[in-house]
Amino acid sequence: MTTPGTTAAPPTPETTPPQAVAFDFFGTLGHWEPGTVGSPAQVLYDAAPDRARIDTVHLVDLVEGKNGTVQRDTPVTAAAYARWEEDSWRAAARYAHVPVTPALIEELRTVLDARRLELYEDVRPALRTLHEHHIPWVLCSNASPDVEGKLHTLLGPELRPRGCVVSWRVGARKPHPRMFTTVLDELAPLTAAETLFIGDRYDCDIAGPRTHGFRTTLLDRDGRTALRDTERAATTVWSDLRPLTELVRHASPTPATP
Repeated sequence: MTTPGTTAAPPTPETTPPQAVAFDFFGTLGHWEPGTVGSPAQVLYDAAPDRARIDTVHLVDLVEGKNGTVQRDTPVTAAAYARWEEDSWRAAARYAHVPVTPALIEELRTVLDARRLELYEDVRPALRTLHEHHIPWVLCSNASPDVEGKLHTLLGPELRPRGCVVSWRVGARKPHPRMFTTVLDELAPLTAAETLFIGDRYDCDIAGPRTHGFRTTLLDRDGRTALRDTERAATTVWSDLRPLTELVRHASPTPATP
């Protein structure tokens, strides 16, 4: 009971089931299959003549086109994205003192095409529960164009997202506001307040969505996500997606009929 004159605390994802869910991909729904070279950054690092001098965080930033700042806008077609991507690889290769040749660019492109996705074991049960209770979900990811098609291959038609909000199509990267407004476009007429945004990065998946009114949950699968005390105090943290499955089932034990 709320004491007169006070305001009740807002509902949290642990007690109020969402009407829709937005998921990040990497670290949230899946990862690159073991044995797969998941990133051009790894290829460039392995080829570098002096690995000791390489700042791996900076190398990854260059591969992702950040160039020392948070990269936000990207080309809005797959072909333009591929050209932008290759320019980023060239910048990263120069930083690593790896000769930039057509063969190198082809090798990096082959790495992207050949890499395989693997879902975490709790993902399909969670998606199936959402499907059974008619709760739509969308993907919201900075992933490259190959990820969307590979994800669809892994999921049956009934488990696939209502929409895929991916950087190369939107022309922006999280935490750019356009990524979150596009999520709302995909889920309309549902609102941000009815949607739970789940991801593994505070800046992209918690702080960014919150500015647009989303409920949020940080997924910290390995227990290593660094948060400031103030951030942790205000953030719901799960170690896997089982709480989501339990939340939906507890709120509506019998799946709704269409």
